[in-house]
Amino acid sequence: MGEVIVALDAGTSSLRGVAYEPTGKRRAGASFPYTPEYHPDGRVRQATSNWVDALDEVLSALSDDLTRQKLKPLCVSLTSQRASVIPVDRKGTAAAFALMWHDRSTADECRHIREVFDERELYHTTGLRVDSYFSAPKIVWLRNHDPETFSESAKLLGVQDFIAYLLTGEVVTDHTQASRTLLFDISSRRWDEAILAGLGVSQEKLPELVAPGTAIGNTSAELSARCGFPSGVPVILAGGDQQVAAVGMGVIEPENAAANTGTGSFVVAPLDAPAFHPDLRTLCSCAAVPDMWIAEAGVLTTGTVYRWMSRQLGPAEEPTGGKEMDALLARMNELASEAPMGANGVLVFPHFSGAAAPHWNADARGMIVNLSLSSTRADIARACLEAIAGELAVNLGELSRLCGEIRQVTVAGGLSEFALFDRMQADAFGVPVSVNPTAEASAFGALLSACVTMGIYGDHAAAHRALAKAPGEPIHPNAAAHAHFAEQMGIRMAMHDTLREAGLYRRMRRLAAGDWPKESS
Repeated sequence: MGEVIVALDAGTSSLRGVAYEPTGKRRAGASFPYTPEYHPDGRVRQATSNWVDALDEVLSALSDDLTRQKLKPLCVSLTSQRASVIPVDRKGTAAAFALMWHDRSTADECRHIREVFDERELYHTTGLRVDSYFSAPKIVWLRNHDPETFSESAKLLGVQDFIAYLLTGEVVTDHTQASRTLLFDISSRRWDEAILAGLGVSQEKLPELVAPGTAIGNTSAELSARCGFPSGVPVILAGGDQQVAAVGMGVIEPENAAANTGTGSFVVAPLDAPAFHPDLRTLCSCAAVPDMWIAEAGVLTTGTVYRWMSRQLGPAEEPTGGKEMDALLARMNELASEAPMGANGVLVFPHFSGAAAPHWNADARGMIVNLSLSSTRADIARACLEAIAGELAVNLGELSRLCGEIRQVTVAGGLSEFALFDRMQADAFGVPVSVNPTAEASAFGALLSACVTMGIYGDHAAAHRALAKAPGEPIHPNAAAHAHFAEQMGIRMAMHDTLREAGLYRRMRRLAAGDWPKESS
């Protein structure tokens, strides 16, 4: 029988499994969709049963397909979203709901952390700002608001850790995932005892640490009985999805950057040593390549805003399946293509769940502004895409302050399959853009990681050179369009700062939550 490497990518909206030959040829694929629950107060929750069901369905489908093709898995390589929190009790049972990475409800906990620690010192230890985005505020929230679940939890896991546990029974995380907790020293690659003590979190509640690319154990007999996937298959932790996507896109050497757009959008640049922004605007984490780091800046809601907007601008009926959603997105792309560059002045603020880099404003809200009676649905659709590209461009500029001149950006993710958006990214960035040959950058990066771990290739760069398809011709920026994007972002930045300084974002957030003075009845 031939052998394949199974890459599992647990994203925010689905779990995807792809089986590759060690030559890089794709032999099978399966996915299982799920949806987090968004609450008006900024909480984002997801049923932990989603991942149990998704894992069983994806592995069962892959197992059937591989059996038909007379193929067997050589190993499983796992990557996932980062900074979600899943409490698991001493019996190994997960709580009903996970606190998701894009949860924005922990403002009080963030204030508490800033009272306990100097934020700049914390940033230089962990590479992270104090923000709801990361695990520590969610853990403190859990202790404050659900003390029973907190006290009963034996372990506090991320999504990758939880799926690894479902696969093998081992409780392990890797340095890339630990880098997103606000509890981890990215220089020494250890849980930081002083931070844990200051926040009252026992190290016993955290998983064991390993380097990315570590084989942590084998698929269990229990898993095999449940879904038919073979037992005894080695499981490798490839790392956090954005670090792994950068490897999959070949962004391993300096002077290059990756821009990956899924639920959110992230720009990543490789580093030989930790680097810290003087104004704390970017993040630094361990890379998926051992002994390397990345500088990173993210926009929390981009692809998810584009999908939301496609539903609002489309038919009144909500899509009931993947094909209907695909049709809505195709229509959204058509609308965006009908509007001219600049969207006739319409501007979208894509911060539907607060703002990460460079603003770091948990109170930020999504907005559509500069509308007139001549504005059209096409203008709004295009303005949404231009906003995503523009926000990424600002963050790319912040990364260049740490990494030096960035000469080329490789783009991936679902929206990279839309040629107009790729053109927008090149124009917004002001540097050539190469479109990654596959939108599944995280899964492909997990394949490369497994090839190194299994000894098929000596390092990640060699694996990428051998297995990756060559990208097409780079898209070069248009100078006039680049100037237009710069003007748009100048306006957005000024409006954001004005609203923030006047306290209006906070007042609008309270208004949306129904938290305002009411007349007595």
